[in-house]
Amino acid sequence: MRTPVCATIVFMLLSLVSGGFSQSMEITLKSPSRNARFVSCGDIPFAADVVIHSGTVKRVDFYANGARVKGVTTAPYEATWQGVADGIYEISATVVDVDGAEFRTDSYFIFVGAVEAGNMIINGEFNCELLPWRLDNYVNAQSTITVVPDLWLTDDSSGVLIEITAQGDEFWAVQLMQPFKIKAGHTYDVTFAAQADEPKLIYVDISKNYDDYSQVHSATFTIDEPEIYGPFAFTAAADDDNLMFKFVLGGNTIPIEIDAVNVIDRQWTVARSKQEFPASPRLRQNFPNPFNPGTTIEYYIDEPTDVEITIYNIEGHAIVSSHVHRDVGWHSFTWNGSTDDGTTCASGVYIYRFSAGKVRLAKKMHLLR
Repeated sequence: MRTPVCATIVFMLLSLVSGGFSQSMEITLKSPSRNARFVSCGDIPFAADVVIHSGTVKRVDFYANGARVKGVTTAPYEATWQGVADGIYEISATVVDVDGAEFRTDSYFIFVGAVEAGNMIINGEFNCELLPWRLDNYVNAQSTITVVPDLWLTDDSSGVLIEITAQGDEFWAVQLMQPFKIKAGHTYDVTFAAQADEPKLIYVDISKNYDDYSQVHSATFTIDEPEIYGPFAFTAAADDDNLMFKFVLGGNTIPIEIDAVNVIDRQWTVARSKQEFPASPRLRQNFPNPFNPGTTIEYYIDEPTDVEITIYNIEGHAIVSSHVHRDVGWHSFTWNGSTDDGTTCASGVYIYRFSAGKVRLAKKMHLLR
């Protein structure tokens, strides 16, 4: 018996969507959106869509700057990241099936607070308690750290006070630190606000968080009157995402106040461009999804070419077709939930196909009336 034409078209489109069913699942981040901005110390909602071709979902995990921040095991795959400190976060999500296979979304950036472009430090203004900073004491040192809401070292009122009651047996016995990473060939500028009751020698180190914990880059400062110290500039020789940024404060018991810590990646614009502009055509999941009444489809082309966006209903009939010529870059197509002749589409699953040169990509979307 011959296969109906519509069924064949649907099968071909679903094969495109699932990559020939080579992946048992697909995951797309719905929230937060790319380049979204949030207030400092607020909550950030995470949400993901999972398309299951086969198997069973074990869990969905949400990540920021490579660290898992939330996980959920049942649909809807939503979670709230609470009290997020100011900084730039690279976020992504994964879905793991019961057999242990993992499928990941593309990553992209979100911004929290009035963070300066390219700043690699999280919570540099100490507005949201202390995390991800920590104060460590070694070899008989004793010190404490206090977040002071009205420190006023800068226009931003908060900062921290570190008081040392025992300096320890080594100059490195007291360390204020947070996780850090660098990219080969990138140059970083370090500045911070500080003051001390009398001149205090400190070190600013970028150190390994493994092996011998040795310094990768280091500079010394004598802290005295309240002012902005730096910049201390360094260029990374290799990629390393397992480092610590440290203030080394031992060697004396002079207290110190610190605020407005910034480590600016001079190549931030270049780095973002490389991430935002991939080497081959891409098709993103529509957003929002599910949607009513409209949704946006984003796609990328790596050379000037004619682009076709076609939307099919689940029966395989083409209901919308757009033909345009586009230059290199990201572009978008907005669908209002109607056919080309103006007929309002009903709730259901629709398939959109992107064609550019020899590239054919397709994804599913859900219209909810």
